[in-house]
Amino acid sequence: MNKNKVSEEITLHEILGEFLDSYADRDGEINFPEWLGDKLKQEIPDISEQDAKTLTDDIIRAVAEYDKTLQKVKAAIAEGTSKEEWLAENLAQNYADIPAAEAGEKLQQIEESLAVSNMQMMQEEQEVIVETGTVEQIPEEWNEYKLKSKCYEIGRQLAYTAVGVAANVVKDRVENGEDAEVGDSIKEALQGGLIKDSSEMKAVVAGAVKVAAEKGLKGVVPKDTSVDVIGNMAGAAVESAEALCELACGENNVTDTVDKIGTAVIAAGGRMAADVVKRRLESVPKVGPVLSVMTGILLDHLPVRKFAQDVWRTVRNTAKAAWDGIKNSKTVKAFTRMKEKLFG
Repeated sequence: MNKNKVSEEITLHEILGEFLDSYADRDGEINFPEWLGDKLKQEIPDISEQDAKTLTDDIIRAVAEYDKTLQKVKAAIAEGTSKEEWLAENLAQNYADIPAAEAGEKLQQIEESLAVSNMQMMQEEQEVIVETGTVEQIPEEWNEYKLKSKCYEIGRQLAYTAVGVAANVVKDRVENGEDAEVGDSIKEALQGGLIKDSSEMKAVVAGAVKVAAEKGLKGVVPKDTSVDVIGNMAGAAVESAEALCELACGENNVTDTVDKIGTAVIAAGGRMAADVVKRRLESVPKVGPVLSVMTGILLDHLPVRKFAQDVWRTVRNTAKAAWDGIKNSKTVKAFTRMKEKLFG
């Protein structure tokens, strides 16, 4: 891709697609970190060789840390713990040494951010008019019970995110019907890479998103977004695309697919939420909309059959139930009350 191309003319689909194509066609004699470093040097203007190497190392580390968390979530589920319970316990460990009022404020901020993200993903963005941080104007007396309850609400919002991602991606493919112009050899190579080592695919996606941020693309992630956040989102996107690929090929059902996406999203969301609580991250980004786009682009580059209409109906019904859950959550009801007060 021409690094001098005006950023407004470039889309995330072009950048990520070009990264995936290049990865599929790469020289097998070149090791992956070297390939990724060279690719980053090609795409980011004025980056030095040392900075490209450092960025490559950071991306690979971030993906590895996401995968480590994902395995912890899966292990907890195998032992009978729900995803939401794992998230609540993980967040509790992170706010254990923080005053309850401060921890509560951080958890409320996280839930608001996720609720707004979900609302934007499930309905027209312009209808979402309330910024995060505005819901609870009256100081609340936080205690351990309320903190844990808020953690579970965060878990529910992340579950809604998973449903929204599945619904958006399936809906887009059912309505549009056309596959992207990607050669079968590239699709097969990427599927083989996904099966062999999904961490490389996640690093490829993370690298592309970092380039998109550096180019200032709107609607992706801000330029100053940390590599850790990008690694989390890339990890969840690849896991989600793999789950939806299995669904389209008849290897899994809708319930298990959404559950798998939910596990991937909980791992990513849990890591970002913990960083917010610990003040390593200012706020949780708009996960849902960006994750939907990334997942859809990945599916375009995999050998995926069209989703059957009955699959879409089931996903749509699941999404409707999730949307009811979002609308009935305390945070969104507070948004609605504020909207009525401000605009009648």
